[in-house]
Amino acid sequence: MLGAPPISGAIVHIDLYSVYALDSGQSSAELAQRLSEQLGQVAPHDGLTRARIQTALAILSDPGRRSAYDVLVADPSIPITEQTLAAMSGVPQPGAAPVPSAPVTAAPLRSDLAAACGQLKGSQKWTRKSPSLRAAQAELSSDEKVLAVLPANLDSAGSDWLGMELTAFWTGALVLTDRRLVYAMESRVGQERAEVLVSAMDSVNWTRRLLEVLITISADGDEHAFTTYSTKDAPAFVARLNSMVKPTQSTTSTTSASSRWPDPPPPPTSGPPPGWYQNPNDPAQQRWWDGSTWTEHIQTATPPPPPPPKPTAEQENK
Repeated sequence: MLGAPPISGAIVHIDLYSVYALDSGQSSAELAQRLSEQLGQVAPHDGLTRARIQTALAILSDPGRRSAYDVLVADPSIPITEQTLAAMSGVPQPGAAPVPSAPVTAAPLRSDLAAACGQLKGSQKWTRKSPSLRAAQAELSSDEKVLAVLPANLDSAGSDWLGMELTAFWTGALVLTDRRLVYAMESRVGQERAEVLVSAMDSVNWTRRLLEVLITISADGDEHAFTTYSTKDAPAFVARLNSMVKPTQSTTSTTSASSRWPDPPPPPTSGPPPGWYQNPNDPAQQRWWDGSTWTEHIQTATPPPPPPPKPTAEQENK
């Protein structure tokens, strides 16, 4: 009889240690032995339970995958669904039909793509093994130039919170060329493709979000969002994208004060002595003339005296 309850699809934060009564202080080899024992107690026809234990075994028996999973499980606010576990383990989701994927090959990278990968600070392992990077290369034409590369995934359900150590096999590839942004993801979990023309981009923004960076691109009224755990490389990638975004059609005028109010011509050369005179730019003001040029000193003009009152009829008859 299985000594651990099955994983319920309703659980949004699956703690494998609790589900299978495991000691998180044990080594990966010890956990693998415990899970293998539980797997041996499951009837061969119970495919769903066997698939779930195999998923847990694939994650917890591998030190790299387990390290990434431990980061997620330590924070109860991070969703960990069966789709998340399937993606982390590479084991197809229980009950789901296997998704065909292109064969992973070690095809050499074209020179400009390899050069862009060489600029990455923390993803050398990904560039060596990523089938997604090779898939993105297959989408490129020979006459476009690669400018930058970033390991990333579409920001959508089932691709969040998948762990930093898993980039070698699950992470998609963002490739920026001189004309478009190409996205490709190849894994046993699924395939994804997307592209955004540089000429259509209106704005590019990025936000730090817990363990990842969210990159949002607005293009012709549509929004495209990608997440990456390569926090060291994301800012430079976004800066390169922003340098290519078309300038806005509306510009803010920055007319200077001097162009709005040009200095008036000076009085005649035989001009008056220094004193307050009517400001040629505003008759309601007086401006100081220093004898040779106008200064910046301005005051309200002294109003003229009011006209004398009109005589009354009685005064006129006298």
